[in-house]
Amino acid sequence: YEAFFGLENLKTLYLFHNKIKYLDKFTFFYLKNIEILSLSQNLIRILKNDTFYYLFSLKSISLFENNIEEICTGAFSSLINLNEELDFKGGSIRILKPYTFRGLSKLTSLILTDNEIVNVSNYSLN
Repeated sequence: YEAFFGLENLKTLYLFHNKIKYLDKFTFFYLKNIEILSLSQNLIRILKNDTFYYLFSLKSISLFENNIEEICTGAFSSLINLNEELDFKGGSIRILKPYTFRGLSKLTSLILTDNEIVNVSNYSLN
């Protein structure tokens, strides 16, 4: 998780249109001041809990056009200031588990368009 060590002042990170398949827990740990993170158009399949751990300044995440099939409970739990957008458009999400988006009470835009959602569990949006 030391890929971004030394970049504590970075505000915006664009990693879209690459071939990223996997994000380790704590991948972005050192990006304490990041506000905008774009991971769109990659090959990401799973968002594990604590993937975005300690990103208290993050306001917007773009994850559209990935192959995301599973979002683990707790993946966004530390994003207390995520208040703009969380974009999953054009993905492979089939199930929204309970508490998938827990802790995102300030979020103003959640985009789940063009996925394969067949089940929205109780409390998945709590």
